[in-house]
Amino acid sequence: MRRWSGALAPALLLIPLLCRPAPVAAQTAPKPLVAQFEFGPSFGLFWPMGGWTENFGPDEVKRRNIAAGMLGGRLTFWKSARLGLEAAVGFAPSQVAERQPGGGTEDITGSVVLSSVKVLTRLASFADGDPRDPTQWNFYAGLGGGYMARRGSAWINRVGTAHPAVVLNLETRTQLGRAVIGRAGLEDYVSWQTFDKGLPSETRARVQHDIVFTLSALFRLGAAR
Repeated sequence: MRRWSGALAPALLLIPLLCRPAPVAAQTAPKPLVAQFEFGPSFGLFWPMGGWTENFGPDEVKRRNIAAGMLGGRLTFWKSARLGLEAAVGFAPSQVAERQPGGGTEDITGSVVLSSVKVLTRLASFADGDPRDPTQWNFYAGLGGGYMARRGSAWINRVGTAHPAVVLNLETRTQLGRAVIGRAGLEDYVSWQTFDKGLPSETRARVQHDIVFTLSALFRLGAAR
């Protein structure tokens, strides 16, 4: 009997160890999608398309907007990784080139202020560079509404100097730093314009395209997704 007791003693000591519950593997909960803001300056080019005619006949005057550099800012609110809402403003010292009946051309002082609010949706993403630390590029399309105001001596006593527009947008974004986003975008402000004094002898209303190309450095506020 003593021999059996001596043989069972080590086994009895192992029972608490065997009955001890095994540790549960730690589970990492996925990070929730957190709404975030991006804001920053933008620099670019304002490129108005086409021209118009004033005073058809012997006193005909042709006018066209002149492309100019643009300075502005952007604020983007991301509801999710795919959907965002963006507000933008910009200023461009765009002059007007006026061609007189005699053939001479004069540049008249002018400027334009643009503003827009649009919805952005992600179209595609891809990564390149080092596979261990790839650079991700995201491509977006946007649609919204805008407002344009043309100012300066070139627009005195003329209709159509302030008007709404439909804004079409294509852009790409990539991360430059922990909280810095690089952005390049192309926008088209589409409006219905006359650009004259409202006289029956002048150009009829037509579709006007004002193209805007911008580069932006945006700063992120909020948790990373």
